[in-house]
Amino acid sequence: MSLNFPLLLVIAVFVCGLLALLDLLILAPRRRAAITSYQGSVSQPDVVVVEKLNKEPLLVEYGKSFFPVLFIVLVLRSFLVEPFQIPSGSMKPTLDVGDFILVSKFPTGSACR
Repeated sequence: MSLNFPLLLVIAVFVCGLLALLDLLILAPRRRAAITSYQGSVSQPDVVVVEKLNKEPLLVEYGKSFFPVLFIVLVLRSFLVEPFQIPSGSMKPTLDVGDFILVSKFPTGSACR
């Protein structure tokens, strides 16, 4: 069974983006409302309690952190370059079996006109 890295990358970008969007639209407003409610119910709000109410869930924090990096990798792999591993000895002596190369996705030379 081979690993389908492009599919895993797309799924990871989608999940991380979904977590970031979920936080932006639903969870962050709830945290702000909880802080406002707490501050309205006490005369002197405790800073520790406010920080605890404002803390993002760990999964959301990781998703928001990984999303930009994974998105950039997805764009680079999809439109600019793609890595390949040399599968056979047909390119010896220049490239050995197992070498990794980056292939540009932009056409070059006069044969591409």
